[in-house]
Amino acid sequence: MSNKIETSGKTALMTITDSSLSGPVANELKVETIKLIDSGIIHISLDLGDTKYIDSSGIGKLLFLNKKIMACRGNFEITKISCSLYEFLDSLTITKIIKINNPN
Repeated sequence: MSNKIETSGKTALMTITDSSLSGPVANELKVETIKLIDSGIIHISLDLGDTKYIDSSGIGKLLFLNKKIMACRGNFEITKISCSLYEFLDSLTITKIIKINNPN
């Protein structure tokens, strides 16, 4: 997975540079995020600004990670997202479960 992770204290910003959040990319997101949580980082922001497509495995990983982070009393949010991807997740009511900033 092409990504960039910036950490500061208990906070991390993960930037996904792949155009698709599916299959192996979604699995790697899960693995990397669990490593962050296990190291005590429980406030995670995800930048999906370059991501144009997400499939059911990607959606499942986002929901799993949100639940895991919330169980640790942390915060999970998507800070950057394309308009089309936001509208897709909103149509599935994912925006009611995961905090997603409105697209720019």
